[in-house]
Amino acid sequence: MEWLNWLQGTLGWQAYLAAAFFLMTSAALNLLSRERKDDIALWLMGGHSEESWSKTFLSLFDAHFGENHLSGKCLFRSCIASVLAVSGIWGLMAMTGTLETRFANAMSMTEAIAIGVAVNLVADYLSLLETRFLLSRMPRLRSAPAQCLVLAADAVLTAAIILITIEIVKHTGLVPEKNASWAAIGLAFSVYSAPFYSTFLTSVWTWVYILSTWVLRLFTRLNLGVHLDVVNRPTLFLSLTLSGFVLLGSWGGSFALERGDDGLSPLERSVCSVAKGDVCERLLALTDNPTAKLTLAMNACEGGVNTRCMSEALALYETDGATAARFWRFACENGNAPGCTNLGIRYERGDGVDLDLPRALALYEQACSMNEATGCYYTGWSLRDGIGEVRDSQRALDFFRKACEMGEDRACGAAEALER
Repeated sequence: MEWLNWLQGTLGWQAYLAAAFFLMTSAALNLLSRERKDDIALWLMGGHSEESWSKTFLSLFDAHFGENHLSGKCLFRSCIASVLAVSGIWGLMAMTGTLETRFANAMSMTEAIAIGVAVNLVADYLSLLETRFLLSRMPRLRSAPAQCLVLAADAVLTAAIILITIEIVKHTGLVPEKNASWAAIGLAFSVYSAPFYSTFLTSVWTWVYILSTWVLRLFTRLNLGVHLDVVNRPTLFLSLTLSGFVLLGSWGGSFALERGDDGLSPLERSVCSVAKGDVCERLLALTDNPTAKLTLAMNACEGGVNTRCMSEALALYETDGATAARFWRFACENGNAPGCTNLGIRYERGDGVDLDLPRALALYEQACSMNEATGCYYTGWSLRDGIGEVRDSQRALDFFRKACEMGEDRACGAAEALER
């Protein structure tokens, strides 16, 4: 439709998100009784106590999901909301090009919904119950700091529920992705990303609703509410204010997602520098900038992606020994035996690092302790020739034999020579 294309081109995906929140809030508010709508108007106009907003929102919450939360009706409505949320977020990811740039294999909406069913139905229902329980405590809290603490607790518990659920689903094998890190999920590199985001829908709706009611209340206290007819149309202006905050918030968030000349956003760079590992490896596909790629590769390596450590080191050791040594050092620290052996060679030769023969021998022995044949061979070779330690032919022979047993032909010949 032409007007949809115009809306997206003019206001961006943020407009769709704000419109979705407007429709969701309007639909929920219209379910309220006339009495409850009057309560909202009175509170906005300053006619109720400061804690009344929470009671009003509880009524709104119950109108949407039902008053009996441990019922099939509430569970069914929660499931419907989960499917709609996952579908909407997946569609938003497709609209913004996220699926095209971050997913190696294309996935249909049907597959996304199936994953959402596997991950979200139980998690979202538990999150709904948790949020409703915490909100029921709010009328007893008269101070704003205490209410903010409850909302913070809701965010933490919601995150815990979905993360634990994703871990369980990973181990069941129901979803063909087991190795995505939390940072990768958060940056939309995983099939779990849409289910992860959707779980926070109820919490986000709660937070924005609260902010909207307080802003409108302040507005009316400044005697501006009369001009907007808040008394007669409280639900309309509440929905508009809420969607406005969603629009502004998503616009503000888009600055953190805006890509620079290197193809990466500030958020992506920050997450990689903190989380390292898998998420940095995935971000490599988004940039062609050599400097950015080297930084991402180094962070991926430091975070435990040993294949990246080894491939980068092998590509660089002839032209940039110091950087290659750094990659091998991280690989060794991550428990990669060939990384220890190659780093030992650098120390033995003083290539990219200061010459340090004892350190080289220690690295060879470390690699050998991880049953790396080449490391055992170099340990024996160093002990035989007195490199980094006094010569010890017997210990050298033991290491040569161990390396030979693991298939290192050079060690077999060296062992035979020592035995003569």
